[in-house]
Amino acid sequence: MNSNLLSSRSGFQVALDRFLADHRSKSKGARAERLAASQYGHAEALFLEQVWWPVLGTFEHLAPEYEIRDFKDGIRFLDFAYFGPDQKLCIEIDGYSSHLRDTGRWQFADHLMRQNHLVLDGWTVLRFAYDLVREKPRSCQQLLQQFFGKSGMGNVSKRLESLSVKEREVIRILLADRGEATVTVKEAAIRLKISERSSERLLKKMTSDAMLVAASAGKIRTHKYRVDPVLKAALLQGSAHPLLA
Repeated sequence: MNSNLLSSRSGFQVALDRFLADHRSKSKGARAERLAASQYGHAEALFLEQVWWPVLGTFEHLAPEYEIRDFKDGIRFLDFAYFGPDQKLCIEIDGYSSHLRDTGRWQFADHLMRQNHLVLDGWTVLRFAYDLVREKPRSCQQLLQQFFGKSGMGNVSKRLESLSVKEREVIRILLADRGEATVTVKEAAIRLKISERSSERLLKKMTSDAMLVAASAGKIRTHKYRVDPVLKAALLQGSAHPLLA
């Protein structure tokens, strides 16, 4: 295994451990039990590693084993819930054999009705087969990219129209490698030919404007930034945007 792959795998594992630890600390009752280290599902963890992380590189705004009240006023858990600007995304990971074995006719009908009520409550529902996540993760990644591309494209032009020349250049730098790049305050200062103090102010403003997100953080301040994942997906899904040409 090459060093880049090892580094990527290590970065994912550190982020995953923090992500789960954070939600475990905030959970109680049935959700806490479902998130316990000995209980958390292999399929869900595989989805995060094979699909979610390669596309977004962050777990921000994502909640595992999200608890909701269903249409019968009972408790239901979504494998994942994602909350973006004016959007609620439910993600379910389905195993073929377990559904065949455990689902009777009326249970199946009830399952469909529960999903219908999620849609009526404003949720978008994406379902991924475990076999596809395991064997063909790229197709799952593409579907996720299409979702974020479609959901984010509506306000991309408005967001980009407000960018200054320097802000556009930062986005260009970060999209040079299909959005995988990060930039530090010092690197941005050199590329833009401005002081590090001005660079820091610029990157912080772009973060507060939901153009960038922190890629890593030190004890005192953020050191690296990357394009906001939803904006990145919208831009890459829609190909080169004229405002960035």
